[in-house]
Amino acid sequence: MERTLPSSKLYSHPGIPLEDHLMGVAELSDLFLSEKPSEIRERLNSICKIIALTHDIGKATKYFQDYLNADEKEKENLKNNKETWHSLFSSVCAYHLIKGLSLSEEIYQVFAFLAIRRHHGNLRDVRDDVLFDNSDARLLHKQLDSIADEGFFILCSRLHSAGLPLLLNKQIISQWIDGFVGESKQIKKYLRNINNTVSNYITLNLIYSILLDADKSEVVVKDKNVFNRNNINSYDLIDRYKKKTTFFESPINILREKAYCETLSHEINLNKKIYSLNLPTGLGKTLTSLSFALKLREVIKSKNGVEPRIIYALPFLSIIEQNSEVFESVIKANNIEPDTSILLKHHHLSEVFYKKEENEFESDEAKILIEGWNSEIIVTTFVQLFHALISNKNKGVRKFHRLANSIIILDEIQSIPVKYWLLLRNTLLTLSEMLNAFIIFVTATEPLIFERGETIGLLNKDYYFNALDRVSMKPLLNSPMTIN
Repeated sequence: MERTLPSSKLYSHPGIPLEDHLMGVAELSDLFLSEKPSEIRERLNSICKIIALTHDIGKATKYFQDYLNADEKEKENLKNNKETWHSLFSSVCAYHLIKGLSLSEEIYQVFAFLAIRRHHGNLRDVRDDVLFDNSDARLLHKQLDSIADEGFFILCSRLHSAGLPLLLNKQIISQWIDGFVGESKQIKKYLRNINNTVSNYITLNLIYSILLDADKSEVVVKDKNVFNRNNINSYDLIDRYKKKTTFFESPINILREKAYCETLSHEINLNKKIYSLNLPTGLGKTLTSLSFALKLREVIKSKNGVEPRIIYALPFLSIIEQNSEVFESVIKANNIEPDTSILLKHHHLSEVFYKKEENEFESDEAKILIEGWNSEIIVTTFVQLFHALISNKNKGVRKFHRLANSIIILDEIQSIPVKYWLLLRNTLLTLSEMLNAFIIFVTATEPLIFERGETIGLLNKDYYFNALDRVSMKPLLNSPMTIN
């Protein structure tokens, strides 16, 4: 009979054993990673597990345990003492554990170090964050010496059983600390010589994002079943909605239906990731784009075994409210309860309310679930999307990993200022290639963010613009003109 180890009596949060928290974060990290493309899963599986199991191991120090047990007044004094800080200690452990995997790319142990060091703050310039001198080494040795031997042995044994590749002890960690002053100089030299590519940015943010989401969710959300995905048959949601809705026959509705049918009949090639739905205003781009995204979702599910989330981003709050009401009507018409796990509306004025089936979540839990985009269809603003996509901020980057294997609809894309077009193009191209994200541009005035041939048009846009050619231009530049 297998012997169960007792508690380490070391805690991550009041009343929560440190080993339970670390293993809980590892479980959520595995769950979040399971939704990613297979190549990403294979490449990051062991890396994300080590990060999750060690990200708070520095909380084992007597200094942090004393801080945890102190009253609020004493905590205010203790939290400014470097001895109570845990991220640097934890990041050095993760760095060496991943280095021990002998991976083909050295960058992963550096990314692990950076993600853990900043998991309670924001990412910073990597060249500054890898600095480590003798005073840092003395601090970590002081922290290491303070750790209770028996509790640390139990903690490390539990983590080893949970998947840590090495049974840690204080002697091993002491050697890592001694060598890290020289190691940090080598890291800085390495960073100077590597290419600053968008792919490195995306890999770091993905690793950081998975850690942030798993960590915050493990602490706050009590019922982890909420993270299990909803299985909905989404292929013909819009068609069933249309059958239950009255559309009077008119020239404009005939054009809408033609555009809808042409878009839905477009053959899907999963090697093509960026689409454009370019239609005049009033021809039903909202329903047509959502219906195509739902069809694409089913094709991806049948061929790749993953069910993409749909992220519908718009520039203005007023349009978000309008489109959300339309989507809610579509879902209800299919006899599906549009709870928050199915349809989520997220912007800075959103109500902090989250419901899945019959369960309504407390405000703290709801906030975590909403800001983590735990839903099948997310309707949000460009600000929320781009703060996830292009940022170093903890709060925004936390949902970055949701962009992997997603379908992103960018409505009214022409509202993005020209100065961001090149950045957006390069980021979206790399995102689609690396993380298997599909992008759908929806616009009446298509901007030249992408070059000709980089996007796939979903219909013959000229036909519809010619059909609604309501303006005649008559140049009068050669005729005399007066103020009257």
